[in-house]
Amino acid sequence: MVEAVETAEASMVSPSKQVFIVHGHDPDARRDLQLLLHQMGLEPIVLGDLPAEGDTIIEKLEKYLGPNSPIGFACVLFTPDDEGYPKGQEDEKKYRARENVILANSAWC
Repeated sequence: MVEAVETAEASMVSPSKQVFIVHGHDPDARRDLQLLLHQMGLEPIVLGDLPAEGDTIIEKLEKYLGPNSPIGFACVLFTPDDEGYPKGQEDEKKYRARENVILANSAWC
């Protein structure tokens, strides 16, 4: 029985401490999240800090979050960076997250 438990424990993979961050145009929110993650003993990986190498945001996500990625978690900061409203109805204008941030969230899920 003890041998079986030791074998099971040895085969368990440690959870990744790397957390991928996708963000909009609010540098204060991004810094606050990075600080919080550091305080929790995690390693934030910021999408905007990774080399673009001419890749689109989706290509970057595929490259860094593929099946062999060591990154175990992601945080997506939805900050009110853009304004949007139905066509011809400017009086219904509302703040929203940037479309590429929403797209990145969809790609991660």
